[in-house]
Amino acid sequence: MSPPSPHSQAAQSDGRHAVRRPRESDGVGNALRQIFAGAPALPSDLTSLLRQLPKD
Repeated sequence: MSPPSPHSQAAQSDGRHAVRRPRESDGVGNALRQIFAGAPALPSDLTSLLRQLPKD
């Protein structure tokens, strides 16, 4: 049996997988952080409409 890959995520006892934040040295993680760090906020008119929705 080969050793587990350092990049794979171990399954939890209930069969679910944990997704963790990429390491700071991970090139793909850095690229994704740079792309989504400046993600635009929702437009103000959409935010206003969402606030009017019932909260229950």
